[in-house]
Amino acid sequence: MDNDQELAAQLENDGAVDLTEISNQIDDEQIKQSFQTLDAQKRHWREKYKKLNESHQKMEVEFEQSKKVASAQSAKPDPIIDTSLLEAKVDLRMSGYSNDEISYMSALAKGQGKSLTDTSKDPFVLAGIEGMRVKAKAEQATPSASAKIGALGKEQSVPFSALKQGEQRQAWTAILDKQSAKSSKRESE
Repeated sequence: MDNDQELAAQLENDGAVDLTEISNQIDDEQIKQSFQTLDAQKRHWREKYKKLNESHQKMEVEFEQSKKVASAQSAKPDPIIDTSLLEAKVDLRMSGYSNDEISYMSALAKGQGKSLTDTSKDPFVLAGIEGMRVKAKAEQATPSASAKIGALGKEQSVPFSALKQGEQRQAWTAILDKQSAKSSKRESE
């Protein structure tokens, strides 16, 4: 810092001399031109020094402020984590709700500004979840469609017209045999 202050004092004293008067007293043009160039360079570097010095001082002030803010932040205790939401989710999971149902209730609670526990006791929410459970159970109980068995006993049904003449005769006799077997069973009963 002392060097900076000394340099600033020297620059201020050096500017007290009017260099334009001196350059007017010089007779030699080449010397006069080099003197004016040096004078312009000196002014340029002075201005640059002043700008850099000002920006350096601003940065020092900002640095000191940031140190104060950092020390103030580090002095604050860590925030306490609210575990009530996690506890409510665990309780609901233990009560038999699926993860999808819990995430639905959580989103609904957040949207309504209620707690998850209050939302889980809402009769409309309970009715909706029960309806979804009944629907899922019904879908699981429905058997999948079985493959059709055609007249020839094949896995895929084939239109009668697409069969060759010999196959049509076989299919027709197979159908008649099945019908006669059913009717004879009925008569014997």
